[in-house]
Amino acid sequence: MNKRRSPGYWRSLKNCIYEARTLVSENGLDRLPGHLALTEMGHNSLAGAIQKYHGGYHTFRSSLGEGPAQSVSGSALSGTSQPFVSAISRT
Repeated sequence: MNKRRSPGYWRSLKNCIYEARTLVSENGLDRLPGHLALTEMGHNSLAGAIQKYHGGYHTFRSSLGEGPAQSVSGSALSGTSQPFVSAISRT
């Protein structure tokens, strides 16, 4: 699904922002999904890099220019649009 990246690729904030914006755009999303949703979509490396190298999702979303995630009844899919739900349903 995802191509292999060079060592150290995910440590770069610039690379992670590029990958996150590409993912959001290609999947017709309104915002970056949370950790669980990213891993379900097969983006484990990006999900891990956000937590390990870039200060977690709150900080990383600020770097993307997004506000904090919104939660609805604790759903892992809260704050995401219908195209996202369709994207993970196809997997």
